[in-house]
Amino acid sequence: MLKFFIFLFFSAIGGQLVAQQLYMEAFTGRNRTNYNIAPYETGKGYWPLGLRVAAGADRLQLGAEYSTHLSRSKFEIKDTTTNEKIGEHQFKSIYYGLFLRSKISRYPARRFGITLLAGAGYLNVQRSSSVDSEIENAEYKRTLAYSGGVGIAIPSQSIGMVELGYYYYYTDLAANGNLPSMIGSYHSIHLGVSLNFVFGQRKKEYFNIMKKI
Repeated sequence: MLKFFIFLFFSAIGGQLVAQQLYMEAFTGRNRTNYNIAPYETGKGYWPLGLRVAAGADRLQLGAEYSTHLSRSKFEIKDTTTNEKIGEHQFKSIYYGLFLRSKISRYPARRFGITLLAGAGYLNVQRSSSVDSEIENAEYKRTLAYSGGVGIAIPSQSIGMVELGYYYYYTDLAANGNLPSMIGSYHSIHLGVSLNFVFGQRKKEYFNIMKKI
């Protein structure tokens, strides 16, 4: 599986040489956990930071994504007998993978449009604990994850866009040592800034289009 993703990644990078469009986005926003076991069932928010790079046709690009945390999701751990707080668990994850991106717009690289994204990659999840009887830092095995979302792109400058979207990342974390198995998914609201470059014959078409508008 890893070799497959590496192959697709270099295919995407190589595709930039002949692509009609190159897309680069830096984003932050707000994530919210969607874990499925106690004591993590109540969603907790945290701040992400990420980067996307994609290349391809005007309305469809293949790309790579990397994202990590600016802050961590935090959960209080209580004594099962007294219900008193005995510590805290914090989670941090790093996601990296590939995606397909499409933008529904008459002129995708220069005008307002709706964006669609679907991808897959790997998620590294770490848990830190301040509970005396537990290991301070533990890590799940690297896990396959899937992502998908929808958003809007609003032009700000000639090649710049403001990107706003909702994304969902799904993964099933297997038990590892003292870490329990659980669904490690999360919701994500992304606010980003993108640059959209047009090349080749398509660049000439955009030039003619912009002169008429």
